[in-house]
Amino acid sequence: MKPNLPVFVGAAVVAGGLGVLLLWQPEPQPQELAAPSLERIRADFRAQGRAEGRDYIIEPPVILQRAEDEMFVRVDIRFPTGEARRDYHRLLRGGKGWEFDRDLGPSFREFVDREQKAIFDRLAKVLLERYQASVNIPSENIRIAHRLRESATPDSPEIRLVGSVEVWFRDGGGESRYIEDFTFANGAWTLEGTRGKLWDRGPPVR
Repeated sequence: MKPNLPVFVGAAVVAGGLGVLLLWQPEPQPQELAAPSLERIRADFRAQGRAEGRDYIIEPPVILQRAEDEMFVRVDIRFPTGEARRDYHRLLRGGKGWEFDRDLGPSFREFVDREQKAIFDRLAKVLLERYQASVNIPSENIRIAHRLRESATPDSPEIRLVGSVEVWFRDGGGESRYIEDFTFANGAWTLEGTRGKLWDRGPPVR
C-alpha cells in the first residue's frame, strides 16, 4: 500500500515546527535581565530596615547597553517624600547568567577623588597652552563637581553612559568652566580624548 503523501508531508511540517519552537527562546524582559541589580537594591534597603512598597518603590529598569558579556542598567527609585534616586549598575555575564559587578555612581565618585590632581594638572596645561604663561588660581576660587549622564549613540538604540567632571574657576574675570568626560570601558574609567573642553572668560587681570 502506498503511503498517504499529504499526511506524511503534513507530519513533517508539524515536526519541523515543533523543532523550531524548541530552539526558539523568547527575548528576556528588562526586569529579568536586571534581576541582579534589583536584588542588590532590595538587599541594601532590607539591611536598613526599609520595606518595598512602604518606604520605596523601584521603577521598571532600563537596559542602556547590552553586549555579550557586559550590560549597563538604569534603575529609578522613588520615595514617599517625593524624592527620587537613580542608580546605574554594571552587570557581567558569569557562569550562572548575569551577575552584579558594581554601582557606577560610587565607582565614579571614588575615581574622581583619586583623579582630581590629574584633572587640575590637565586644566593647568590647557591654560598654559592658551596664554603661553602659567596661571595661578587660588584654591578658594575653584569648585569641582561630577555626575553621571546619558548620551544618545548615533544610529543606535543604545544609550551611552558618561561620567562628567566640571571644574569652575575664577582667574581674574568671570567664572570659567572646564569639563572632562569619561566612559567606563574594560573595567576602568577612561578619559574621552586627551583633554577636556574649556570655556574661559579670559586671562587673569594684572
